Amino acid sequence: YRLAYKAGGLAYDGSSTENTQINNDADWVESSLALGTFGYFGTGVSANRNVSFRRLGFDFSLTKTDLNVFGGLITGADQEYRNDKLHEEGYSLYFIEGDYMIYPWLIGILRYEEARPEGSAHIRRVVPSITALYTANVKFIIEAPLNPGGTTATNLLLGMDFVF
Repeated sequence: YRLAYKAGGLAYDGSSTENTQINNDADWVESSLALGTFGYFGTGVSANRNVSFRRLGFDFSLTKTDLNVFGGLITGADQEYRNDKLHEEGYSLYFIEGDYMIYPWLIGILRYEEARPEGSAHIRRVVPSITALYTANVKFIIEAPLNPGGTTATNLLLGMDFVF
């Protein structure tokens, strides 16, 4: 399921109403707040065993002119019977990200993310990124995930996404 409510700004399809204030020089600029919840529940097969799973989450998106701050939280658990005993493994994870429109074709991004699996070490990353929109259907990405305790990137991602 997914439920969300958005106050202010443009509609999800990009249209506006008479009450929507937009900048005609920069039609992507808006001020809005969106809140949502989502969930996914079911059963599946993993390693020839039946596994029940549940996921529940919340998200938000706050946009003010050229800055969009958004994030989400998800909790989940997988349950399965092993040797006639019920085993459950749970986790939670969250992220918060800020996207800043430097130019209409250049976006600076900074994201913090953390995963907390039960019985395992927490995983934390800070991910700075730059996205350049070449045309309506082509973008280039430079991303360097960092460990919060360290100062060096563990990886450098250079990417290109395209749709035709």
